[in-house]
Amino acid sequence: MEDTHHFIYTDKMEFHVLELPKLPKELKDSGDNILLWAKFINAERKEEFEMIATKDPYIASAYQKLQVISQDKQKRLEYEACEKAICDYNQFMYEADQRREKRGIERGIKIGEQRGIERINKLNALLVSNKRFDDLTRSSNNPEYQEKLLDEYGI
Repeated sequence: MEDTHHFIYTDKMEFHVLELPKLPKELKDSGDNILLWAKFINAERKEEFEMIATKDPYIASAYQKLQVISQDKQKRLEYEACEKAICDYNQFMYEADQRREKRGIERGIKIGEQRGIERINKLNALLVSNKRFDDLTRSSNNPEYQEKLLDEYGI
């Protein structure tokens, strides 16, 4: 729920904002799970990790995984390779979107120019067929007048 205006963001999940530097120094026995996870994330020494891991089985499991990854060079390299692959993929998709957008803009400009040429050619043909040569000459030098004639003919 939003604190100021008290409206619900969603009833599907909860958001908790934790400012790690503002965490209390000592953990209370009645501390909630969120506080335990925050302390775990913010821990700096092995003793802190171990003490917090004893208080919650999920945190203990996360601590075991953290120990395995930090000790096993091969696992760390695999993790780093996976992270690099994700970053490379995201960059590739971003660049592909940029190229696709540029091609779309160029294609739109080309189509717009073609339609403009077709409109002017149609106007010129109608002016010639109606023997309005003065209007043809004037519209070729005056864009506002040309637009007026396009409106007049419904082009």
